[in-house]
Amino acid sequence: MRIHEPEFKVRLATAADLAEVLSWLKSEWDGSSGFWGNRKMIQDGQQAGNLIVVGNESIQVSGFLLATDSSMDIMEVRPELQGRGLGSKLALQGLHRIEQSGRIGLVIQCQPSTSIPFWKRFGFHEVERGWADPEDHLEFAFPKVFELPASRPVTEVRVELSRSNGDVLKRGIFISKAVSIDDGRLQLAERIAAYVEDGDTTVAISVGGELVSSKKAKYSGAVGVEYAYPFIRLDAVYP
Repeated sequence: MRIHEPEFKVRLATAADLAEVLSWLKSEWDGSSGFWGNRKMIQDGQQAGNLIVVGNESIQVSGFLLATDSSMDIMEVRPELQGRGLGSKLALQGLHRIEQSGRIGLVIQCQPSTSIPFWKRFGFHEVERGWADPEDHLEFAFPKVFELPASRPVTEVRVELSRSNGDVLKRGIFISKAVSIDDGRLQLAERIAAYVEDGDTTVAISVGGELVSSKKAKYSGAVGVEYAYPFIRLDAVYP
């Protein structure tokens, strides 16, 4: 007979949960690796309402995530419970919070680097090379799909992101269908949101094969581009 296991749920961490997290981290600390060295950050996070845990009736704290409205800083699941979807529960909760805050995206540091495949399953990508970010950083921009009026003519919007020397970014070409709305804007079927190296990245926008704008990200607001380092977002084009 199969024994039913109580459901694992995510919740805001209490003071008792914090004590359990710290005890667990201290027990696995070997002097160099592990998150015991970040205990002050975790303590402050719990007091600020930024620490969540996942657990059930049997195991109150099976994993935890320290996250704010703009970042996901520390996450760990007890080794004996990994591979059961608990990390995914925490990650989805953290991503939802950041998305609800209106952020375009986020950059995370993966330590240990063996966690990189886990985050890539959620759609994270390696950051552009050639600048200060090390190999263990990943980026994620929040997607969104819009329902377009069925009766309107459809055109194609193409966005190309490039450096000042003309080199197109590794993930620098995006294409979306779009239709003209009554206020004159072209509403995209899918949001174009992307990581850029800085505000000097050129954002070239073509509509129906015709170039309508080619400006630096930080100067592209007039055509609908929202820039918040290190991301751009485009939901509609104002040609």
